[in-house]
Amino acid sequence: MYTAINNEYRFTALEPGYFINNSIFMITTDGNEDLNIILSVMNSKLFIYYLNITTSVEYQYGSKELFQTFPIPKPTKEIEQQIESLIHNKDYHTIDKLIYEIYGLTDEEICALEFV
Repeated sequence: MYTAINNEYRFTALEPGYFINNSIFMITTDGNEDLNIILSVMNSKLFIYYLNITTSVEYQYGSKELFQTFPIPKPTKEIEQQIESLIHNKDYHTIDKLIYEIYGLTDEEICALEFV
């Protein structure tokens, strides 16, 4: 789930049985995607950078169309397991590094993201 209008998005998962009002949007999967991987990508510095360069306003509207344009590749099982473990430890910096690896970023690209 995420708020519709914001200058920086943070995405989270809710356990079944919770309800949200109409000022919060939700993302659903068909069960074939790993929600933790999707959330890790969408909370990464890479995704935040993407939003900053694809929108021209300070407070952007978080539409489904905006988020669907960002591809989320399937990580290897090893990376998937590492991310799952790091989520529980709240090690977001290392998760970002794994996200960079999934996308095949160069050291130069990573450096640019880290200092934005």
